[in-house]
Amino acid sequence: MKSWITVALLLMTGTVAAQYHNGETRRLTGATMQQSKKKSPDKEELVDMSVRLLTEELSLDGFQAAVIEQLLSENQKAEEKIVVQDIPKESKIEQIIALREKMNAKIKGVLQPEQVEKFEKMSKKKKK
Repeated sequence: MKSWITVALLLMTGTVAAQYHNGETRRLTGATMQQSKKKSPDKEELVDMSVRLLTEELSLDGFQAAVIEQLLSENQKAEEKIVVQDIPKESKIEQIIALREKMNAKIKGVLQPEQVEKFEKMSKKKKK
């Protein structure tokens, strides 16, 4: 009887170990799959990626791209200050939304009318 219990415990332990190994590898039915450890882009990279996307989608000229990059960087720094404040989460969210709305208004001020239309469409898609 004890041997059956021992065998059952060993089988259950082996199953758990096979599913989770060193926090990095997962083994499923004998196959090994590495979990991807993607590096999150840093803040500057996020701004660069956003400017590149907007440049492609809206056909920004160099001046527009530079102004928008500055606006995004400033907004990001302002959001960081809000996030570290010792206030309720709801207040932080409200402040960040208001900050982004102001930034979007400034961005629209740099764009041509047809670019504003595209920008608004992009914003609506993002909200969905």
